[in-house]
Formats: sequence, structure tokens, C-alpha cells
Amino acid sequence: MLNCKQVTQLISKSFIQRLSIRERLSLWIHVGMCGTCRSFRRLQNKLHNTIRGKITESETDSENQLSETVRERMKAVVRSQLKDD
Repeated sequence: MLNCKQVTQLISKSFIQRLSIRERLSLWIHVGMCGTCRSFRRLQNKLHNTIRGKITESETDSENQLSETVRERMKAVVRSQLKDD
């Protein structure tokens, strides 16, 4: 069974890439029993949706858009950080 630190990492990872079936199941079981991680997941969902909403609103403003290269670099950095933890 996963501990809370591992679950928070999986929650964060889930916004970047699709989790494996095993990861999703482990996450679902832990979050079902742990109120703290359930709250963390809710907050992360709200944060993610807020950020996505802001990005969508500003998509017409080309000055606020990141290039595909920058996006890929950012994803690579986050993925490497997730692997290191």
C-alpha cells in the first residue's frame, strides 16, 4: 500500500501523464481511506482547472502562449523530478 508522500506524487503525476492501472487502483484505494490525501487531490484538481481556465482564456493573446519547445522542456523537467522522488 502506498504512503501519503507516494500518493501526492501520483496525484501530481496524473496531471502530466496517464497513470498505469496499478497506479490508479493504488491511488483510488489510498484516497478512499485517507481524508488528507482526498483533500489534497481536490485542491490539486481545483488548481489544475483554474490554471487550465486561465490558459484557455489567454490563448487568443499570442504574447501569453508558450512555444511547443518550452512546453516540452517543462514537461521533461517535471517528469524527471517525479522520477527522482
